[in-house]
Amino acid sequence: MKKISFISIIIIISVGFFYFDELIGSYPIKNIKYKGTFLRSNEHIIKNQLKKYIDNDLLKINIRNIREEIESNSWIKSVLVSRDFPDTLVIDFLEYEPLFFWNAKYVIGINGEVFQINNTKRLKLPIVTTDINITNTIYTLYVTLTDELDKLGLTITSVSIKSDILYIHTNKHLIITRYSSYKPKLNDLIDVYEEMITKYNRKISTIDLRYSTGFAVK
Repeated sequence: MKKISFISIIIIISVGFFYFDELIGSYPIKNIKYKGTFLRSNEHIIKNQLKKYIDNDLLKINIRNIREEIESNSWIKSVLVSRDFPDTLVIDFLEYEPLFFWNAKYVIGINGEVFQINNTKRLKLPIVTTDINITNTIYTLYVTLTDELDKLGLTITSVSIKSDILYIHTNKHLIITRYSSYKPKLNDLIDVYEEMITKYNRKISTIDLRYSTGFAVK
């Protein structure tokens, strides 16, 4: 009797698997909902990529494949794909936020992420060129320079390091200092900047902080 019952259960389970679709029905996708803001990624391209999933069964779609497809867009930092029954595919995505170009090859994000963009022609960012290849070091340098020079109302347009010489191009001046001592030198500049501008009473193109006894201006 027990043997017959066991066989019956196996048959019922097998039939259930075979007729699974008929038993639960299908859930054709009618809507694709986007959670996120298209700032730099191409909204038209991404939405066209996903059009093919309309009318597909929400239960049968491959979530991983869809996620990888969206992540192939270079501005997409992360994406979560989920099902919202009965008929909606949900795309929750986050874009990279760029901070500066690095060595004409990479873009550094506001949190220090390193990524590459296929088309950078319309992207207006400060350019950083260095012979240092440690991302965290370059990111920290740029953030520190930005924070300090912002106190003087100066905006960085480019930064370069050649050996130990640090060149900082801003919207008003070229500032030159030694990379090995840039923090105390910038602090010195901040202390005397307003006085210096008043004293010279002219446009200053270059501020050279490499001197041990002070600085030179042009």
